Amino acid sequence: MIRLIFPEDGAQISVLSPAHREYIRRHMSGSLDRGEFDESVTDFIAQPQNEIFIAARTNLTYPSAVFFRWSCDDPVRVNDIRVSENPDMSGPETVTIGRIFPVAGEGDGSVFCCAVTNFKTGRDYFWQVVTEDGGKSEIRRLFVAPDVLRPIYLSGGSNVRDLGGWMTKHGRRVRQGLLYRGVEIESVEGEKDHNLTDEGRAALAHELAVRTDLDLREESLDGDVRHGEWFGIRHIVAPLDTWCGILEEDGSARLKAVFDVLLDFENYPIYFHCYAGADRTGTLAAFLLFLLGVSYSDVKLDFGITTLSTCDHRNWELHGYRERFLALLRERYPGAADHAELMESHLLSLGIEKDQIRKLKEFLLE
Repeated sequence: MIRLIFPEDGAQISVLSPAHREYIRRHMSGSLDRGEFDESVTDFIAQPQNEIFIAARTNLTYPSAVFFRWSCDDPVRVNDIRVSENPDMSGPETVTIGRIFPVAGEGDGSVFCCAVTNFKTGRDYFWQVVTEDGGKSEIRRLFVAPDVLRPIYLSGGSNVRDLGGWMTKHGRRVRQGLLYRGVEIESVEGEKDHNLTDEGRAALAHELAVRTDLDLREESLDGDVRHGEWFGIRHIVAPLDTWCGILEEDGSARLKAVFDVLLDFENYPIYFHCYAGADRTGTLAAFLLFLLGVSYSDVKLDFGITTLSTCDHRNWELHGYRERFLALLRERYPGAADHAELMESHLLSLGIEKDQIRKLKEFLLE
């Protein structure tokens, strides 16, 4: 007999790690002092249970994993865990399920554990354990809290997250599972600081169902970066400038080429990235979130979360690049009522039609 132990039926979980929560708390309270935050992160990773983060340059961008546990009265039988968004357990598994391993017994039978990550936020999930010979446990439901952020775990990666999940000022949520932002899939220079492993690329293709890699790197034009297995993901190079650069003539032409990819819905789900998923990626992410009606504070938060990655600190106000970008847009389009209209006005100036923008918004919003 299989007995489910954890999570309990109807339990609520969160995808956010303690580091995410601390960063968001400080951002929301307006007390995001860099020195104090760095000190709190240092204290966090110094705790023995968080030693997993002490690697490379302390990557704190991974979501919290849920450690499912169950017991089986016949330890010889092979167990398998299934997690579905559907109560009848149908459909493909869209989460990342780790290795099943035995743990110390609790009560009757042998106890097993398995880490599961990459849940969508604000969703019900259902889980069940089955055996090789057809035995099945009960089906339990769990609810994933509607956190403002959906971080993603990909083996070898850093700074990967769903662009979906954010709430707009009109009360609509950006649809999850269509646009992902992150680090490069493979380095053009062969660096291994944050390249996805084959396991990470497989999860990107199979579990997140990504069809297109939108590569924003200028350096990708100089050679073929596809050295490993990409599991059917198509690679499109469309270099992008950052912030004020996308308002200049050449930069605007590059932005238009990027939106030509985004306006073709056959390309989705899309994973877009530069080198570290910080600046060129951050520019496109902010442009899209503003266009969809996400608040100024939340766009700043999305940009700043990169601080938890293998990059150095990212602050919206640092150097004034991002505020100058918005100021130039206001000068150029004085009739725009808000950030969404600023972004739309610039896209219209590039020759993108208003109806195309409307369809893109409808596609990307729940």
